[in-house]
Amino acid sequence: MIPSDKARSGAATALPPRRLGGFLFGVRMACVSVPVVLALSVVGCAGSTQQASTTNSAASTPVSSVSPTVSPSPTPTPTESPAPAPLVCKAATSLNAARSMSQAVALNDGRVLIAGGFDKKGPMASTELYDPVTGKFGRSGSMSVARYDFAAILLGDGRVLVAGGGYQSNALASAEVYNPKTAKFTKTGSMAAARGLPAAVLLPDGRVLVAGGSGPKGSLASAEIYNPSSGKFTRAGSMTASRNNPTATVLPDGRVLIAGGLGSKDALASAEVFDPVTGTFAATGSMAIARQGFSATLLRNGRVLVVGGLTSFATGEATDTAELFDPAAGSFSPTGSMANPRLLLSATLLADGRILVAGGRSSLGGTSLASAESYDSASGLFAPSGALMTAREYQTATLLPGGAVLIAGGKIQGTSAADSTGQLASAEVCR
Repeated sequence: MIPSDKARSGAATALPPRRLGGFLFGVRMACVSVPVVLALSVVGCAGSTQQASTTNSAASTPVSSVSPTVSPSPTPTPTESPAPAPLVCKAATSLNAARSMSQAVALNDGRVLIAGGFDKKGPMASTELYDPVTGKFGRSGSMSVARYDFAAILLGDGRVLVAGGGYQSNALASAEVYNPKTAKFTKTGSMAAARGLPAAVLLPDGRVLVAGGSGPKGSLASAEIYNPSSGKFTRAGSMTASRNNPTATVLPDGRVLIAGGLGSKDALASAEVFDPVTGTFAATGSMAIARQGFSATLLRNGRVLVVGGLTSFATGEATDTAELFDPAAGSFSPTGSMANPRLLLSATLLADGRILVAGGRSSLGGTSLASAESYDSASGLFAPSGALMTAREYQTATLLPGGAVLIAGGKIQGTSAADSTGQLASAEVCR
């Protein structure tokens, strides 16, 4: 745990070292003796976890085919082009409670569910709803148990599955489902393994894949699938490597790309693909560098953009580089780099196809960032895209129906904008 995170737990909630937006950090910055994972918000068009937009069929129906339906065009060579107008961020009403390491999910009616997280007293069970029409947050029903660093996925029927959370000995196996119509959570079947910081995505057939994460004995390789019809999890084999806080992205052909994360010793460069038809994982091409606490976003051309992250706990360095995964070739290739190295960033697919990358941290021992950049898949370049009103990491970022992006909560060190442990209640809307 780095100095900025030293007060995450209250007197009655003594927690072990944990992640920094997708990384694992040690108890002290100067001596990273026990890795702690970073929780990262990676947002696509809906929700806080990257997932495909699908219509839910019978949850138990297998995917009919995984034959590629999209053949990505050749990787663009970065070329100069007129930079689009930067986004302008304006203050929104604040959350009812300061929170970081929470999850945000865009609901079908346009509202945004903000759930759980961590405040100065410890893990949180409370939730809030943001209404883009009124521009205000309102309290909603609480989860049955306090959670942070958990999975939250919008199901095909409009409900939200939340599962797991915590870190190592505090990891949870329980799960529950939120119903927007009643604003209440109900318990559902538990996972076979307790896991915090898992990768989770909605599969094309309506089931949910939950893979990896942090368990009582460290990084996990196991995976499970949740069936909304039965309300139960079933085992789904194991990944080729143990991964804590990897990214998971549904590809156009229905397979799932799992990349990076924290292995048994340090950040990973390896990647693999889950086939929902066979229920198996298979290794694919590796990234050029190891990444932990990075983002992965599906582009409109069928490729996956991976950005930033911590490359090694030994050096503590974040990277400004980005890579593109080509599902047809099964390999990564370099693309344009950001202006600033960053980890614990948020990445959001905008309505015009660009990717907004915002906030984060400059390095393991660095400072929170307010800067923002946007990636243009046509030119293969990043361009400055304004700045957040408040520097923040561990924030959520959610695309709203009108095309704006809601940035909420997170963490920052040593400012009057945060509570005594650096957690933020502020929110802003960028458009």
